[in-house]
Parts: sequence; C-alpha cells; structure tokens
Amino acid sequence: LSGGEKARVAFCKLWLDEPNVMLMDEPTNHLDIASADALENALKNFPGTIICVSHDRYFLDRATSRTLFIEPPNMIDFDGNITAYFQKQREKEAAARAAAKPQRPQKKQTPPPKAESKPKSSQDKKDNPYKRPFGTLSNDELEKQIAQTETALAQSQQAFADPKLARDADRSRKQQSEFDSLRAKLAQLEAEYYARGQ
Repeated sequence: LSGGEKARVAFCKLWLDEPNVMLMDEPTNHLDIASADALENALKNFPGTIICVSHDRYFLDRATSRTLFIEPPNMIDFDGNITAYFQKQREKEAAARAAAKPQRPQKKQTPPPKAESKPKSSQDKKDNPYKRPFGTLSNDELEKQIAQTETALAQSQQAFADPKLARDADRSRKQQSEFDSLRAKLAQLEAEYYARGQ
C-alpha cells in the first residue's frame, strides 16, 4: 500500500473501534484532496475528543475548535481555531500600536539615538517584501510552496526509518541536513504566511 492508502486503512480501523479520544499527528499527510475532505467531515461529526498536531491550517480551521500553542516553557490555550487566534493577535498588536502613538511626537523633538536605527531596519524589512525570503510570492504561490515543503518534509522524515541509513554515516548526515533545510524553509514560509494575516 502507498502512504495515503495506509493512512486511509488506519482511519477506517479507528472508526470501527469507536474511540472517545483520538491522538493524531499530521493526519492529512499523504492524503489526496478528496480523502482529506472526507476526514475533515468525519472529524466534525466525531462525538469524542480529538488532539491533533498539524501544519495544515485549512484542515485545522475546519476540524478544530480549540488551539494549544506550545512555546517552551509556556503553552497558550486559545478557545477557537488558528485563524481566530491570529486575528486576535493582530487586533492586540494594532491596539498596542495605537496606544503608543501619542508618545511619538515627544520623541521627535529630540534627535533619535543611534541605537534606535536597528529597529528601523527591521521595520523596513517587515514592510518591504523584497527584503523577506518569500515576500515576493503571491498568496497562492505561498500556499503551494508550504504544501510542497510539508510533503517533502514528511518524505524526508520517513527516510530516517530506513535501516540502511543508520549504517551509512555520510548518507545519514546528508539526510539530516536535507531535513533541517526543509524545516527551516517551512518556518520561513509560515512566518511570511502569518505576517500577511492568512
């Protein structure tokens, strides 16, 4: 069986067992669009509790109602889906910027110290898409890149299960380097995605 077929068989077995709690790690990996839609619909009608880890924001929005963000050593417990969380974060940032505005005219009366020039460059980088790694991609291209990188990352992770890899140090280092590179790329893509308020 292919990876997607194995996943579908596993979900069928789960449903036949009629559990009241399900733990899922990247459940939409290796599923085609029709299978992912079927899974989302089944989970929406599931009467029990689902604890799910996923990079698929579309899936999380449709299948979850509570979000836990792990930021070691802390954890943020948010009553809502991932889109609602980021919307609330944007509103908080906008309120904080609005509250800070009255203080700005007083700062303009005195010349800014040299140390303040660094935040300006980071702000320029934030506002200028050409200075961000994936800032020039359209939203559709960005989502496509995220999906492709997630798939490549899952395939790279599966390659570690090959027993031959443990006996070949060079190949093992190369595989680890590829995995780290894909993970870093995905982090940059997601940062760009969240920065746009997707």
